[in-house]
Amino acid sequence: MNIESTKKGIERRLDWNSDHRPVPVSKLIEDGMEGEKAIVKLLQAIPGIKVRPATKEEDFGGSVGLGRKGLAIDAVGYIENKPAIGFQVTIAVDHAVREEKIKEFTDRKFIRLSEMKISDTAIPRVLVFVSHNEMLAYMKDKDIKKHPNIKREIQMSILACLGNIYSQTKIKTEQDLIMKLMTIFKLKA
Repeated sequence: MNIESTKKGIERRLDWNSDHRPVPVSKLIEDGMEGEKAIVKLLQAIPGIKVRPATKEEDFGGSVGLGRKGLAIDAVGYIENKPAIGFQVTIAVDHAVREEKIKEFTDRKFIRLSEMKISDTAIPRVLVFVSHNEMLAYMKDKDIKKHPNIKREIQMSILACLGNIYSQTKIKTEQDLIMKLMTIFKLKA
C-alpha cells in the first residue's frame, strides 16, 4: 500500500483526539510508521526467529512494473538463516485501510524474496494488527510490561493468519514451515 492510498483512507475517516479536534493526516501517517518500526523491534525480541526490517523493495506494495506487485511487507523472519515468514504490520485506525490490507493478505498469502532460490519453499505473509491507541501509549514509555495487550495482539494476529494459511495449502513443505512457525509464536511470543 502506498502513502497516497493510506492518506485517502485516513481522510475518509474523521479521527478525533481527546479535545475533539481533527488529527492531521500527516500525524496519523507518522504515528503509523513509528508504530510499525516499534512492532518490528518487538518481533526481533522473540526467541527462535531472527527478524530484520524489510528492504524498500520488499516494503513497497504498489506496482513494481510489468503488472507485478511488491511484497508489501515490513519485516522478514528467518529460521536457521533461511527466510521463513514475511510480516505486514499496521496500527491503522481507518477501516478502509485495514480492509485493503486484509484483501492483500487474502490475495497473496505466500511470497518469494529476491534472496530465495527457486527451489526454496515460498514463505507465508502474515498481517500483524496492533491497536493504534495501545501502540501510541507504548511508544511513550517503551516498557512492554505495562502493555501486555500489544504482545497478545501480535501473537494472535500471527497465529490467526498462519492458521488460515495452513488450512488452505496442500503443499507439505509449506505446511511443515507453518507448523514450525506456529510453535515458535505459541510458545515464545
